[in-house]
Amino acid sequence: ETVPNHLGQVVIVDVLFVLAECFSNLPSVRFLHSLHRGGEIALYPEDSPPWMEQVSPHSQYPLPALKELVTGYTGNCLMDLTHPAFAGRRFDENFGRRHGSDDVYFSAAHRAGASFGRAEAAFVYEPVLPERLSFQWLLKRRYHYGQAHACISQRTRGWLATSAAAKATYCAGAAALSVFSPTQYRKALLRGALHLGVMAGALGTPAEEVYGTS
Repeated sequence: ETVPNHLGQVVIVDVLFVLAECFSNLPSVRFLHSLHRGGEIALYPEDSPPWMEQVSPHSQYPLPALKELVTGYTGNCLMDLTHPAFAGRRFDENFGRRHGSDDVYFSAAHRAGASFGRAEAAFVYEPVLPERLSFQWLLKRRYHYGQAHACISQRTRGWLATSAAAKATYCAGAAALSVFSPTQYRKALLRGALHLGVMAGALGTPAEEVYGTS
């Protein structure tokens, strides 16, 4: 059985049971996350570009199991709000109209002692809005994600900017070498936009408001 939630996502009812079961089986894990950053799988309309359906850039996929989760995503998670790390914690209103509010909130909770777990059998599916199907929108989204990452990174600003610049240069080269491959070309550009965002964030470039401006 599936039901829509308040975010417009299609939720399989079993997701709630999977999350709850993982929570009860792992009492030391105070925040249980479906996959990584929400476990959201994008649903594309029939007329979407083939490369987009293949890459699924709107989806949120998990990190490898060996990597520690240090942030989260509100689209698909179960939280224990009685944990001290969440006590009195609120989302930063400065990020309310731009990307990064989830990252800032959950990374701060992690630093305060919250531990994040995976519920790999739990998925939600989200139809992609027409205005978010453009490649330009995706580039801006990755760029702003990069800026948010710079805000929560524990690295020094100089190291972060230098590293991001090198990675962005590599991505530009990869894009140039794959210009005749629509999928690989766009993947390289999207990755490059992320690193440019990190560099911009490290250098203190103000973030653009992207929500609630119309």
